[in-house]
Amino acid sequence: GELSCNLSARRALDRKTSYHFIQRARERERIGSTALRAGRAEQKLLKARDGAVRTSSTKKMAPSTATVGTLALFLLANHQTVLANYDRQYASLPSLSRSVAGVTSTSQHNLSSNKHSSSSNHLLRKTFIGNHNHKFWSLRGGALVDPTTKIEFDDKLGNLSLLGVGVRKKGPIKVYSVGVYTNDDVAGTIAALPKSNKEGALTTLRESIKSTSKTSTTTFLLKMSFKVGAEKMAGAIAESVDPRTSDKGAVETLKQLILDGVAAKGAATLGTTLQFDCSDEGVKVSVDGTEIGSAPGLCQAFSDVFLDKDGVSPALRDSIVENSCDKAVAPKSSSSNSDRKSSSGDESLESIESTLKPIEESATGVTFAPKLNDGLYLVGCGVRKKGPIKVYAASMYSSATVLNNASSQSNLRNAARSFDSSSPTTSFVLEMTFNAGAEKIAGAIAESVKPRYNGDPSDIDDLEALIVAGVNKKGDQASKGTIFRFDCSEDGVSVSVDGNAEGQASFKEMGSSFVDVFMDDNAVSPTLVDSCIKTWGSGEAKVKSSRLSELSNDKPVNKGKEKRVKKKEQAKSKVDVELLKLEAVESKLKPVQDAATGVAFDPKLDDGLYLIGAGSRKKSFVKLYAIGMYASPTVLHFLSSFQLGEEHQREASLALRNASRALDTLSPTTSFVLNIVFPVDAKTIAGAIAKSVQVRFGGPSSDVDELESLITEGIKRKGGQATKGTLLRFDCSKVGVSVSVDGNLQGIARGNDLVPSLG
Repeated sequence: GELSCNLSARRALDRKTSYHFIQRARERERIGSTALRAGRAEQKLLKARDGAVRTSSTKKMAPSTATVGTLALFLLANHQTVLANYDRQYASLPSLSRSVAGVTSTSQHNLSSNKHSSSSNHLLRKTFIGNHNHKFWSLRGGALVDPTTKIEFDDKLGNLSLLGVGVRKKGPIKVYSVGVYTNDDVAGTIAALPKSNKEGALTTLRESIKSTSKTSTTTFLLKMSFKVGAEKMAGAIAESVDPRTSDKGAVETLKQLILDGVAAKGAATLGTTLQFDCSDEGVKVSVDGTEIGSAPGLCQAFSDVFLDKDGVSPALRDSIVENSCDKAVAPKSSSSNSDRKSSSGDESLESIESTLKPIEESATGVTFAPKLNDGLYLVGCGVRKKGPIKVYAASMYSSATVLNNASSQSNLRNAARSFDSSSPTTSFVLEMTFNAGAEKIAGAIAESVKPRYNGDPSDIDDLEALIVAGVNKKGDQASKGTIFRFDCSEDGVSVSVDGNAEGQASFKEMGSSFVDVFMDDNAVSPTLVDSCIKTWGSGEAKVKSSRLSELSNDKPVNKGKEKRVKKKEQAKSKVDVELLKLEAVESKLKPVQDAATGVAFDPKLDDGLYLIGAGSRKKSFVKLYAIGMYASPTVLHFLSSFQLGEEHQREASLALRNASRALDTLSPTTSFVLNIVFPVDAKTIAGAIAKSVQVRFGGPSSDVDELESLITEGIKRKGGQATKGTLLRFDCSKVGVSVSVDGNLQGIARGNDLVPSLG
């Protein structure tokens, strides 16, 4: 529709809409082209917008095309938001939303191409700038209007620039709008980052505010849209800051300053402004332009209230990314056609990946590939030293989002351990350059993780056990060239040795803790951190990482899903293959017969324990029972290292005892199965076993009494007599000794030292 209305169109508009609405439209058309009139036109336009919202229609009918053209002037910046907010106002105009959608798509073209446009249309074109489909109204250059509250924020606050605006809601109530202002240097740190990397951009912004707080100020300007009492307002802000800092005294100071400032005017009424200037000195509080005072040391905590993942205004976070990212232009290069493509942004993901190169670790000469098969990119590499010894070369692989945050160590660490949708996994690949035993290398890695992990210390044992198991499979030695891979995610740390997956230490915070081993301020390989920043932190590499991040995040979701499904299928297939191999080995195991009694024991129990050996218990010349010992493959492995012969018997016996009573993650249970070959009553057999335990047990006799009672009760349930063929089973674990008679569980004797005594 035309954007200027003739007299008849205005009369039609007058009949179809309210009197006040057309009056504002007439005032707008009377504006001249002088600079003075231009200023008045802008003011009247803003008043007209507010007046249109409050006015109730007298006769509401579907508008003509010309009517819609005039109305589009008010809806140009964000017609969808206005329609949603004021649905009641235009309830009887069913064609409005359809018509406006068509009008606004051509309005910018009409405004710029029609030489005969009226002066008011020309002024409106200059007033409403930028992409009219943005969620945030843009007025006069960098000024923004919060679309939810219609509160305007100037583009400048002193020498600070506006980054974004958003609403703070409490349930359905719009409490206030907030705008964040900072200097150009801080704004510049996220200007080149893609909008698709929201969390990466906001993390970079938070780190930049923190690192520049000594020389610059970041201001949060709150404009009230709902009346709130002084005490309630002060308390609400203080409660948001409190969990983000350990300085409770400073929080109380901040609360009192807000309370004093707001109480002076009775309450935080509609239009009240609260200004918080954050710097290294603290947070300076002002109310309606009057400075109240400063709360020390809360710069980072106060910034995080609005900028971290749990920020109180998600709309502000979105606005910052929408208005302040993707501002930098990639540098032009004439060196090659490939470089020209890179600066234009027309290249494909594959073409950029083809330019990535391997990196050689200078101290060890180990070279790492630029990309892993599962799509993770090489961030950098370094060496792990112990004194003068170069133990291994270490590399870090992660997503393009992490590459894009390699501007500083803190940014890199935060991105690598965030494990969000844009960067779910960070992997470390270690290649040994010095021979080390399984226990030694596993223990060293575990000791590095332990002080950084806040969970149960025993969780670290699981990680250590996986490393040991992997190295043991290749001969108990992590020899030169052995490759470890640790995949860190929100679920924990997965361990692989020479390409063979060992399993996952599945503990929530362990992934982050493992990243910290290599990325925090006390990183075990400082050269790895330096390499990451040097490789991706500046120049053309920064532009390349931004493009990688954009293109990686633009991949269709269904392809990613297909890839994940394929990986799961591959993993399942690999597990199936391993199970087949295991079954093939187990099929070769044979029962073992005790020579003295002729009782045979199965090679494996149903719960996965393997037969270690069999023997008999005699009392004088009477054979009381045959006994079989079952344990994990780890116990078998300990024995396999000893040669046959009497000269090795004592050593082998000691190793067997230590392995079977360790009861750790590799061998959590050791079981003894007794097959009665001489009938005996319940009291006698239970007493005999209890007596054998008592002489080896240093705990209270009541624990042994409990064990004896469980055996007695079990035998009594079958008539009070342990007849020939009766089976007694004792499962020894950290919990205690579990007693079963003929397959029926009787209970658990839970004495702390009872298990080693029985074993």
